[in-house]
Amino acid sequence: MKNRRVLITAGAGAGGGVAGFVLSRVTEAFSASSDSGLAVIQGIWFASVIGAIGAAIAYVSFTNDGRRPSSKMIVIGSSILLAAGFVSGVVAQLAFTSILDESSLNGCFADYQRSEADGALNWCVGSAFRIPRLAGWTVAGALGGVGIGAFLGSARRGINAVAGGFVAGIAGGLLFDVVPAVSGLSVLWPSQLIAVVLIGALIGFLV
Repeated sequence: MKNRRVLITAGAGAGGGVAGFVLSRVTEAFSASSDSGLAVIQGIWFASVIGAIGAAIAYVSFTNDGRRPSSKMIVIGSSILLAAGFVSGVVAQLAFTSILDESSLNGCFADYQRSEADGALNWCVGSAFRIPRLAGWTVAGALGGVGIGAFLGSARRGINAVAGGFVAGIAGGLLFDVVPAVSGLSVLWPSQLIAVVLIGALIGFLV
């Protein structure tokens, strides 16, 4: 019975990740000309993702516990969840930008101009992005877990949510640039989808 509940909650988190990813596509309508503007867009992006993950996990958790949250709990929890998601995205983007070594990227493109090897360019760019991306996704996952824990109204589950988000953020960050390098795709959405599904599933599993 317990294993079944764990799998159901993990599945809900993964499903919430997919739903959140779809919702986050709205940010493609915005453009930014500065690092701060890009951070705001990323905040909206991750608020959509973590909001959907948190809502899915909370619904399944409350249903499994036979509880019905009050309207006040839903309003306060949702507000904290979305705020935490937004802050997660902003901080993650700022961490990514501050660590990124642009000289390494310039070297990748210089090598590409000489060799015109697409595969080598993908791996080189992936290596340049790896540490900044890892830091960004780890921060986003952990802070997103804080919001989900607050939404659930349980300190123990909150700690588990943060742990799940932290671990999944590391995994998502490590895989993010491997996917396009291996697949040869130049778009980021497959990596984003994998990362958010991992975050949702692991938070749901540990919660």
